Amino acid sequence: MTEPVTAAPPIDKPIEEYAEPALGTGLLLALTLAWLAVCLLGTRFAFPTAVAASLLAGSAAGLTTISVLAERGWLLRPPVRFGFAALAGAAIGVLALIAILIAHGTDTVAVVFAVTVGVAGVLGGTLGAAPPRPIATAGLTATLGAFVASFAVYSFREPLIAVFGYGTSDASRYAAAGWFAATEAVLSAVVAGLLAFWALRRIGRLTGATPRWPAYLLAGATPGLLLVLGEAITRIGGASLFNHPVSAFDRTVLSISGSSRVNHALVVLFLGAIVATVAFGRTLPRRAEDSD
Repeated sequence: MTEPVTAAPPIDKPIEEYAEPALGTGLLLALTLAWLAVCLLGTRFAFPTAVAASLLAGSAAGLTTISVLAERGWLLRPPVRFGFAALAGAAIGVLALIAILIAHGTDTVAVVFAVTVGVAGVLGGTLGAAPPRPIATAGLTATLGAFVASFAVYSFREPLIAVFGYGTSDASRYAAAGWFAATEAVLSAVVAGLLAFWALRRIGRLTGATPRWPAYLLAGATPGLLLVLGEAITRIGGASLFNHPVSAFDRTVLSISGSSRVNHALVVLFLGAIVATVAFGRTLPRRAEDSD
């Protein structure tokens, strides 16, 4: 009697050669779409937030599309693979664009907003097909976790800045805001790194493969990379809005806000990568155990 071919792959084979099942990426896509809906329709609707959410959902759509095609045995050449992924991201971008126009009208600001968010979806779809699928899955899972963690911290903004010494003087308010921003970035990065580690370990157990440390590094850095790219898209797409004549105070506010987002993205990028790598290192056997 012939045994079914269900054995796990060799454990010494790198995880980059395996892939998360389409069911897993489909769940990730559903969660990122829910997050995009929250960002577009919720109370914290803002240009950078919507762009980042569209970038994430587009990436998940591209990844899921490639996973489905691969499970059907369609081994696509890179240009075709990226094309399908871009189309999936474009579908997300179009949905976001329509939602923005319906909710906010068709004036110049809303149209620029909608088009920029739509373009972010297309670019996200393309990015979803770039790295090996296990790393992409772990990285996007970490990104969603980082975004939700940032939102959760922001929800407690008032009591937190009070703890950080928010007072009546400008100096105390500036210091409290700085401590709050640092706390939000660090917690988001820690969540991102731990989720990237967990997701890769989970995929490794399912496939029998061995994730190597660069996979953890890249997956942990993915949330920060998407935030940096989202900031670039925001500034390029919104240039026609940000460059309108504004007061000196408005220019200062825009500059501080932009710098804060960049700092947040960089902290999440580097610290997320470090946390994921350190978490992986903690699972390695000690030298004394190896020598025994």
